[in-house]
Amino acid sequence: MPRLLIVAQETGGIGKTTVTRALAEAVTDVSILELESVHRLTEFGLSEAPNESGTVRYFPMRASREEIERTGGQAARQELDPLINALYQI
Repeated sequence: MPRLLIVAQETGGIGKTTVTRALAEAVTDVSILELESVHRLTEFGLSEAPNESGTVRYFPMRASREEIERTGGQAARQELDPLINALYQI
């Protein structure tokens, strides 16, 4: 059974990226899925393949709060589909 570590918080500037970097360096046999508006884990290689250890699969989040509210959440759900599919591949 694969391990899944999730670092999440809705506010910015609390250290999510720092904690994720430390976990990625400590647990080297896992792939990293980054869901962020700006790619931050630049020291790790980018990957399109699932479960490639030591790499990051980046999933951009671009929907604004206004767009999410205007579409009844549909804009956010569409952005999350690729991430959810990637989680199924783990």
